[in-house]
Formats: sequence, C-alpha cells, structure tokens
Amino acid sequence: MIKRLASNDYIIGKKEKMVYNLIRRYKKISRKELLFHTKFKIATLYRIIENLLKQKLIKVSGIAESSKGGRPSELFSINEALNFIVCIVVYREHFTISITDLNGYILKSRYQKITYDMTTETFIDLVYSDYQNMIECLQIDNDEVLGIGMACVGPIDIEKGIVLNTYRFQGKGWINAPLVQMLRNKFDKRVVMENIARGCINGQYWLHYVHKYNTMAYVTIGKGIGAGLISNGLVVRRKTGVVKKGIGHMIVDIDGKKCICGNYGCIETYSTIFAIKDQILSEIKRGRQSSINMDNITIDDINEAYEEGDDVVCRVVYDAANYFATGMVNYINIVDVEILLIGGKLIETCPSFRDLVYKFIHERTTDDINVVFIDNEENSVISGMAMFLLDTYLS
Repeated sequence: MIKRLASNDYIIGKKEKMVYNLIRRYKKISRKELLFHTKFKIATLYRIIENLLKQKLIKVSGIAESSKGGRPSELFSINEALNFIVCIVVYREHFTISITDLNGYILKSRYQKITYDMTTETFIDLVYSDYQNMIECLQIDNDEVLGIGMACVGPIDIEKGIVLNTYRFQGKGWINAPLVQMLRNKFDKRVVMENIARGCINGQYWLHYVHKYNTMAYVTIGKGIGAGLISNGLVVRRKTGVVKKGIGHMIVDIDGKKCICGNYGCIETYSTIFAIKDQILSEIKRGRQSSINMDNITIDDINEAYEEGDDVVCRVVYDAANYFATGMVNYINIVDVEILLIGGKLIETCPSFRDLVYKFIHERTTDDINVVFIDNEENSVISGMAMFLLDTYLS
C-alpha cells in the first residue's frame, strides 16, 4: 500500500515514483506512452510496472485501441481505492471534513458551522468524531488513511502549522493556533497545511488542467481575497511559509480607504463581501436612499436590490468590481499566466459582480487572456489538499 512508501519494510525507488506519478498524471496510460515519457529501457520499465502491480499501487484499467491493427495494449491507472486521505477546509464561519480516494475524488463530506464559543480543542474533537463516523460509514480501516490535508483561511504559518490571527474569524481564541500539531497528536497521522487559494488551484490543476497548462493562477474572493499560482506545473510558495498579506493588499487607489494592514487603497477595502456590505451601510447612513434592510444585509438582499436598480447597491457593486478587476489586470501583467481562474463566495453568489469583473478585465487587457470563473471552490480545495498530502509520499 502507499503507506509503505514511507515505511522501512518497503522503499519505492525514484524510477518507481516517476512511473507512478506519470500514471497518476495521465489517469490512463499504456506501456508505449510510459516508454516515451520515461526514456527507460523496455526491460526496466516492464520490471517497474510488474513491481507496482504486485504492490497493488497500480492496476490494469482498460485496453488501448491499436491504430495499426496490432496487439491491443493494456492501460494502467493508479489504484485509487488502495488508500484514503482526510481533507479539512476551514473558512471563517464553517469547516468541512472530507474523505477522498487517491485521485482526490470526494467519497464523503461533513459540514460544521463555526460558532463563537468553538475553541480549537472543540474543533479538533468535532473533526475526530466526524472522521470516526465517516470511516465507519465507508467501511474504511483507520490504517488505510494516509494522513490529513488541511486548508485554512489566512494568515497562516505553513512551516509551523499555525493559524495566526484571521480577521473577523467566527471562533473563539483561534490566535496562533497550532492546528497541525493538534491534529497530529489526535490522529497520529501525517498532516500538511496550505491556504485556501493554493489548495484550490492544486485541485483545479489535477482535476482539469494537468495536460493543458503549465502556468496558471487562481484568485479567491469572498470575505477575504487570496491567490495561488502554478508555474511549470508546480505550486509556487513563499520562502518563509508565512502567508500574511497577499494579493488582497495590492493597492488600487493610492488615495483610498485605510485598510486593516495599515496601508490605504487595498483591494480588500473595496471588493470583499465585508467591504461591500460596509460601504452600503455607510452610504445609507450618509442619507442616500436604498431598499436594503440595514439590520442584516445578505448577499441575497444585494442581488435583489441590484436587479431592482437600487442606486446605492448598483454603485457599490460597480465600484467593487471595478477595483477588483483593476487588481486582476495588474496581477495578470505581473505573473503572465496562460489562464486565470477566479472563484470564491462572492463569485459564486453574486452574478452581477462576476459579470462586471469579466467585462472590466477584458476591456483593460490587450492580450486574449483566458479568464474562467469556477463554482464550488470548496470541492476543488478538498481535492487539492488530497494531492498535496499524496505528494509527500512521492517526492
């Protein structure tokens, strides 16, 4: 099993890992294609394949059609059900725990709200309880689970496995919280941590784009803004492992509002869900007429008011999309990616904002940039964290 890749009784070599990763990347692949990609001698490749089959790491998953009427060739894929991975995604107001197979496909998930009185200890206990219930439901043995991939809203310290101090986080006392070590202690398993954006772009890459693009970027926008970047097929990380300010604090108006980071005119001061709601309230308090209920503004309220032509809401959403698009154009010009993915709660729930962003980006770029909006960011994050965890066994 995969777990033996890191154990003393079975050490998989570099060539075996290379072949396994190629099979993983191409989903289904023949010996001929593996020979082309590896440049190994035929005898060497055949021996590796037999070894991987013997260890049940891969399986025969089909037959390739022969274009010349010759002997059909077997297609190989990884044995995705040999082991399983736990994935945890922590947002400001909820978290999800999931179990995936080795392809990152979600087998089962559980959603939990984060309440004000939820401490990190309560969180760990809830995660463990949900985990026990899910593996029992799926009839999975604890030993078959390789480890845990966890994505969190920032700021986080990836190397230390710590959630630092998340702005407007719902839970209590989640400051400098050593979640990775707490999970290791509770589960006695390997744990990796990443931010939401990098988890998402890794999931999108492995699920949809692994054969299409070598450079791609993802920007998430909801109650905060974050970005992930892939260059030459690898997720780009900071040297320190600390994810603090990020793209949300790109300045788009030098004479703009003061941001929580201390600077003025950051994207986050205009374009997050928090910023949009705060600006609508500010406009109403200044005497501008709006149909919005000031007591508890929701995204649905904003959407409805925008459709009805509410002047305050239309102007605020327009400005928010304008500033965000300006930041995206700056980002595109800096990183020069083949495709830009944009997602997150605001994109998923506010079509007027999404449409304006698309319009503004294309009005301001001379290149034919490929901009794609994604739905259900969370599922991509889950798959991406599964791939991050699996990589630790194969690097």
